[in-house]
Amino acid sequence: AGEAMHKVHLRPASNLHAYQDLTAELVSYDQEPIISVEAGRARDNAVSPDQAATADDLREHWSRLSDVHQFYHMLKTLKLSRCQAMRMADEDYAWLLDNDAVGALFQQAAEDEMPIMCFVGNRGCIQIHSGPIKSVKQIGPRINVLDETFHLHLRTHHIREVWAVRKPTRDGH
Repeated sequence: AGEAMHKVHLRPASNLHAYQDLTAELVSYDQEPIISVEAGRARDNAVSPDQAATADDLREHWSRLSDVHQFYHMLKTLKLSRCQAMRMADEDYAWLLDNDAVGALFQQAAEDEMPIMCFVGNRGCIQIHSGPIKSVKQIGPRINVLDETFHLHLRTHHIREVWAVRKPTRDGH
């Protein structure tokens, strides 16, 4: 629908030959407009009345997580969106924050050189970063992380809700 899902930028240290091989493998020479594209629909994040999962089901599954990457599978199993799960969970697992918390989190993590795990999703993909961040800049309505191996341009005026989430792992929360 005309929205960027994922971008690839070559850098001075990038392997140009590997990039050219990848683009040659993925190119489509047929550029006929054979598909119709329509604007994406807004996601309905409200809990539907016929939802199979209950808050008790959610808490039981959530308490058994042992790795943060199991969260998505749990949501699929329970047929819940992330927002539905946040609203259904009790404060042992998720609590609503002020939208300004995102910028504060990135700034403080950079200042303290604290490693973070960041999952940023759109309709097409999820970008995952694990580790410290260094260069955080607020430019207009965007929070920008401009590190060598992680770039993020978050449009803060598009944030609907911010949640703090506690996920159990083998090593603790």
